[in-house]
Amino acid sequence: MGICCKSLKKEDKDINLSNRLKKEGKNNEEKKDDIEKSTEGIKKENNNQENLKEEKKQKEDYILASFLIKKQDIGEIIQILNCNENEEEIKNACELYIIDNKTNKSDKLEFNFRNQFQKADNYEIKLLFIKPLSNACSLFYSCSTLKKLNLSNFNMNYITNMNSMFSGCTSLEEIDLSNVITNSVTNMNNLFNDCSSLKELNLINFNTRNVIDMNSMFNNCSSLNFLDLSNFNTEKVEDMSSMFSDCLALISLEISHFNTQNVKDMSSMFYKCSSLTKLDLKSFNTQKVTSMKNMFYKCSSLDKIDLSNFTTNNVSDMKLMFSDCSSLNILVIKSFNTEKVTDMGSMFSNCSNLKKLDLSNFKTEKVKFMNGMFSGCSNLDELNLSNFICDNVSDMRNMFVNLKNDCKLICEDSKIKQEMENI
Repeated sequence: MGICCKSLKKEDKDINLSNRLKKEGKNNEEKKDDIEKSTEGIKKENNNQENLKEEKKQKEDYILASFLIKKQDIGEIIQILNCNENEEEIKNACELYIIDNKTNKSDKLEFNFRNQFQKADNYEIKLLFIKPLSNACSLFYSCSTLKKLNLSNFNMNYITNMNSMFSGCTSLEEIDLSNVITNSVTNMNNLFNDCSSLKELNLINFNTRNVIDMNSMFNNCSSLNFLDLSNFNTEKVEDMSSMFSDCLALISLEISHFNTQNVKDMSSMFYKCSSLTKLDLKSFNTQKVTSMKNMFYKCSSLDKIDLSNFTTNNVSDMKLMFSDCSSLNILVIKSFNTEKVTDMGSMFSNCSNLKKLDLSNFKTEKVKFMNGMFSGCSNLDELNLSNFICDNVSDMRNMFVNLKNDCKLICEDSKIKQEMENI
């Protein structure tokens, strides 16, 4: 009996031990599950934080500009959001915030926010793009009080149109375009037009391989001293008219690698680039160009223009082409074909430093206007017009005004001889 009783007690102990071990194992499993759940929670929280950081970073990547404005400047911000061509796309792509500089309070604005500016205090406006744009046409047009603009993080991968994007930003002194991607852009017409306060412009990373229109691209960037466009691919460009016109302070312009094989219009291209002392155009292919009107007008610091590589078979307008190039003493245009030219009005007027001009290669059968063509060429010793035929010329007024009395004129055309006699 006693042995049997002891055996039972041992069995009970074994059962109790087994149960206890099972219970402890279950507790351990529960603890393990709790630890795993806790770890998953931490991971989830970390992932959420990472996602928030990434979302914040993505948003920050689209921060386009900050403005310090006063009450009277609000029209300029409204202008950004009311571009006729791409207004809806801009409104759907961006968010607008106003920061009160006194309280540091930030409020999101709707697009009809005109009445929210009641004070004359300074505010900071942040324009934040949450979607990529395809059309940046006139985006900052006439923001005349904007002084600084950082676009280094602005996603422009999909933009095809930059027409007048910064045009009229007359106070803009600094613009960061260091990371801007322009692979898809086809239109840069008037891009920096009237950015008259810009002193530096770094476009070294610009990709212009698909650009067709560069008309007035740097027009009236009157404070720019240097412009390096050595990286520009211009193979597809068709319009370069007024591209550098009124760049009055421009001393150095690097365009020696320009491919202009498809350019049709070069009128006023260097108009009033009065500080340029050198200009390398040896790479220029002008076979499709139809207008060279005003091309070098008032390039008053250039003492040499070598256009020996120019093909002018399709040019019809050369009016004022070299007018007021007052320092010019070497002009190489021996290759010129002028068969289609109809207007040579004031072409060489006020080239007061030229001493010899040989235009014996010129064909003038279709020319209608020669008015003021050599007026003000006050130092010319010799002028060769030996092959000029002026049967269709209707206007020769002031053609030879202020020429030296002893200037040697080589010419057989009766109209020209008579005009010389009438001086």
